[in-house]
Amino acid sequence: MDKKPEKKPQKKPVPLPPKKGDKVKIVIKPYYKKITKIGIVKDVLTKAKKHTRGHKVRLEDGTIGRVV
Repeated sequence: MDKKPEKKPQKKPVPLPPKKGDKVKIVIKPYYKKITKIGIVKDVLTKAKKHTRGHKVRLEDGTIGRVV
């Protein structure tokens, strides 16, 4: 019997962290409301280089959210 190889689900590429001064689109907390905003990054709050749910950032206007 020939076994067919199982198909593995394709992984979504994980984006690199944004840098200070980058223009980004974020989902504002609470995330379940899916309210988005575009702004300039003031601080990157996620320390990891890769983050599956999106890097958390603070915009210049003080808004905190995750990069879309």
